[in-house]
This record gives sequence, structure tokens and C-alpha cells, in this order.
Amino acid sequence: LDEPTNHLDLHAVIWLEGYLQRWKGILVVVSHDRNFLTQVTTDTLHIFMRKLVPYSGGYSVFEQVLQGKLDEYKRDYEKQQKRLKALKRAGKITTDITKQDRNESKTKKKEREKLLGETRSKAADLMQDGEEAEAGLGEELLQPLRDNKITIVFNNGGEVAHPLISVSNVTFGYSPDKILFKEVNFGISVESRVALVGANGTGKSSLLKLITEELSPVSGSVHTARSVRVGVYSQHSAEQLHQEKTPVTYLQHRFPGMQYQEIRNTLGKFGLEGHHHEQVIGTLSGGQKARVVFVELGLQSTHVLLLDEPTNHLDLHAVIWLEGYLQRWKGILVVVSHDRNFLTQVTTDTLHIFMRKLVPYSGGYSVFEQVLQGKLDEYKRDYEKQQKRLKALKRAGKITTDITKQDRNESKTKKKEREKLLGETRSKAADLMQDGEEAEAGLGEELLQPLRDNKITIVFNNGGEVAHPLISVSNVTFGYSPDKILFKEVNFGISVESRVALVGANGTGKSSLLKLITEELSPVSGSVHTARSVRVGVYSQHSAEQLHQEKTPVTYLQHRFPGMQYQEIRNTLGKFGLEGHHHEQVIGTLSGGQKARVVFVELGLQSTHVLLLDEPTNH
Repeated sequence: LDEPTNHLDLHAVIWLEGYLQRWKGILVVVSHDRNFLTQVTTDTLHIFMRKLVPYSGGYSVFEQVLQGKLDEYKRDYEKQQKRLKALKRAGKITTDITKQDRNESKTKKKEREKLLGETRSKAADLMQDGEEAEAGLGEELLQPLRDNKITIVFNNGGEVAHPLISVSNVTFGYSPDKILFKEVNFGISVESRVALVGANGTGKSSLLKLITEELSPVSGSVHTARSVRVGVYSQHSAEQLHQEKTPVTYLQHRFPGMQYQEIRNTLGKFGLEGHHHEQVIGTLSGGQKARVVFVELGLQSTHVLLLDEPTNHLDLHAVIWLEGYLQRWKGILVVVSHDRNFLTQVTTDTLHIFMRKLVPYSGGYSVFEQVLQGKLDEYKRDYEKQQKRLKALKRAGKITTDITKQDRNESKTKKKEREKLLGETRSKAADLMQDGEEAEAGLGEELLQPLRDNKITIVFNNGGEVAHPLISVSNVTFGYSPDKILFKEVNFGISVESRVALVGANGTGKSSLLKLITEELSPVSGSVHTARSVRVGVYSQHSAEQLHQEKTPVTYLQHRFPGMQYQEIRNTLGKFGLEGHHHEQVIGTLSGGQKARVVFVELGLQSTHVLLLDEPTNH
């Protein structure tokens, strides 16, 4: 699975986690979502220094163990540097310790071999066990670790009037019969740090576009204070860069007053390596393109940042640094994200699109989850009580069939019972909506409605028994050109119980390694072997775009699985949370998360032994 969460909403990510925890097949996942990796994997393969290093114990254990090894390596490197300087001052070693002087004394040779022996031991500990000879360790000294520190700067726009943005009585939909939300009211002030959440298709991205005036409301108004500058990161920002330019030429075009070296320094601060600065943007990875967008965004002097899924193409290291910077940034923040940990770290308030209304919660995302669940549980209990009471009153003849309508000959007793029940309904439903909005929402004019069942049933059909190991990677070296080798002499196997997180910085070759397994790419040397009859299911970062955009979900799946009945396909789509009215909607008009659901249904209907998920939670 290559980034399987990229276009899923939070609810779908949680259900995907639950299903994968129960699934008995083999799992290999590429994802930037640390919480997701912790929940669904038991082992980690880390691409580091062009080697593949295995770790047991799940992703959270990997982070702790790796950090400990890195800290130890840095201490040893610093000690070694001090010792080298002392030995050079004393004339006991040559300038290049790996080379032997023709007239080298026994004392010098002993010192040199001792130091190289320690070097071999320290460096090998950081690499895969037993691979120090293959990696050439001991032939050179410990090298300084690459500094992965990322410096993100979003220039602040200065003082402006309050509120910066106000949304008043806004109703919006793409057609009169498809209203996404109605009579929405909220304001954004200087201290706002807001998570905007809701299921796929409820209008989160649309609400951001209303703020930026890309869309217009059906009714109501959106007002932005004069001189307020808004910076936007959308799910499609990386694709909107000039693909034929390089990062440097693109930013020179956008910011003509900046010097060449100043631009390169800024790109470097956000972790884009030097050799990518003059590479055509169209050939960069998704994460590398995202870095260019963030540099562009950071160079604008903004008061407000609207971030729509900002972590989608960033590696784990960049996500952590983005969290740290946004925590320190003094501007206004509105974030749409499926990454719960990210929302918890960078937001202090939550706006929830629910039942076509916008409901505010204070106290950060983790508090929102707890409070919402409590309200939902209470609402369900009240609905069940009300249904029991309704049945009893109907049997006794004390209310009409439609409680909201009054019989012409209704007695005072019936009227009293009806008004009492409707009064309780108004109170219970209003508690789940925004305070003070019950009259606007028409609550009290109808009974409590059953909450939509958001239960998602994910089934990936298992492929049955096969030979072992299912997949073996032997001495594989790979790169897109001889001077750009991503990793070398990689060895690992995938067995029936494998549940692996594949991690590493952007551009180190995670997605490429998955493509080697599926034979979309070929290694420079070495071999990848898949056991006969093994079937591999793949979710990539571009799976949603590879659907037939002109078909509907139903006609697409009928084409892919001709043996399935119409209703069977609709039932399966419904189990993965795609609402009925989207089943016959053209795929090209669906949201990213809705398209991702169709891909997961397709993936689930295949009988697979191995799932490769590349950023499965992105949408």
C-alpha cells in the first residue's frame, strides 16, 4: 500500500486501521502517517545510507531505537574527530588515515588500524547486521550524518483589522438539490488555529474555496478584512507548479527580487537537496514538489494560512518539522487533514461539518473526538428512548401517525403529549448542533432522526496458500541513472506474516522499491523474485487518478468484475462508506476521498496475498 490514507477522511482511516489489524495476509506499507504505521505494522524496513535496515517491534519502537543509534553514532563521530586531530598534531597518522605511508612506522600503523577497527564497529551498528563488509565499512572513517534540520519560515503579514475573515449565514451547494451546508456562521481572528473536519464530500475544501472567493455561496456572505493576505496549500498545489521549470527558475519567476543563491539557500532549508534545485519539477517526487510549494508559500507575507491536506506528500521527518514550525508561527491557521496526530499538534479549536451545519469545539482535536463521541452516544440513547415512547403512545392512540401534524379533532390531551415530545426533540437535537442554531435549523419541526451508520466494512479477499517466501529481494541496486543510485545491495524477504512499514526521507526510493516488487521498474543489478501464483494488490498515490473518470463507480466496477450483480456492487460500495447518491455519479466529479473509496473497493474485490499501500490515508 503506497500512501493509502492520502485521500481518506479520519473516519475511513480509523476503519482501515481496524481492518488491516484483523487481516491475515501480508502487508507492506509506505505512509507518512506515523499513527497509522504504529497501528497496522509490526516491523520496519528503513532505507538509510543506500541500505535497507530492518527493525522489529513496530514503528514507534523503530523511532526510539533509530534515535538512540543516531545519538550514539554522533557522539562517536565527535570523539573520533577529536582523537584524529590529536593524532595528526602528534604526527602519528597520515592526512588520509585510510592510506598507508610508504615509510609508515609500526606505531603509526597500529594507531591507524585500531581507529579503523573502531570505525568499522560503530558504522556497522547503524547499518544492517553482517553487511559492513559489503558496504565497504572500515575502508573509510565515520562520516558526519546529513543534517536533516528543516527551517520553515512563513513571513507574517503584520497588523490588520478584526475579525480578519467572517462567514455570515452562508449556504452552499453545487446544485439546489445537493446543499453541502446551510446557514454557517463563524469568524477567524488573530489567535485562530482551527482544524476543519468532516466526512469526505461534506464540503471542507469547498468551505476553504469560499474563503478565498474561488467559489460563491448560494446565500449569505464571506468577508475578508482589507489588506489581509491569505496563503493557500491545496491537495493539487504540487500539480499546479510549472512542471517544465526547475525549482530555482520557478521561484525566480515568482519572486524576481530574490538572488539565485538566496533561493537555493531557502530550498535547502526546507530539505530539498542541492542536486534537485536545477532538476525539472516534472521529474521530482510528490514530496519534493510539495517542498517547492511550501517554499513558495513561506516567501509570501501572509496573515492566514489555509492548508488542505498539507502532509500528503511530505516524508515523516518533514511532517514533524512542519508541526514544530506551525506551533511557533504567530499567524492564523485553518487546516484540513486526515492526520490526527498532526491536527492535535498544530490546532487549538475544531470546526466540524455535521448534518449540514458547522459545529465549533474548543480544546484541540483530541478533546473534540472525546466530546463528540459523548454527544453521539447520548443522542443515540435519546433516539432509542423516543422511538419506544412513540410506539407506546401510538398503541394508546394518544398521538397521530405523523406527530408533527395536528388532527382537526385532536383532544387537549393528545395536543399536550405531542407538544411535550416535540419540545424534548428540540432540546436533544439542538445539543448536537451549534448552540443557538436550533431555530435556524428547523429543529422541533420534526422528530429526532437516526444518525447515519458510518460503519465501514472492508474486505480484502485472501488469495489462499502459496509457496514461501512470497517475495524475495536479492542484492538489488537501483537508480534512475548511473550517477543517481537510490539504494544498493538491498536484501529482504516477505513471508506470510510480514507486516512492514517502509520509511525514509522523500526521494530515497520508497515508492521505487514497491515498483521493483511489482516489476514496474527493473533493478540495475540483483533480482526480485515473486513466488508463482502470488497475487499482489497495489494502492499508489495516483490510483484515484487512474480510474476511468467518465464512468460511474457502478459501471467501472461492473467493467472490472463482470460476474458481479448490480446490487452486489452497490452493497459493497456502501460498506466502504460511499453514499448511495454517489454510486451513479461520474467518477471525475467525485472528491479525492470518494475516488479513494472506489479504489479500495476494487482492491478489496481482488483475491490477493500481498497488499502494497503507498500513502493509503492521504485522501
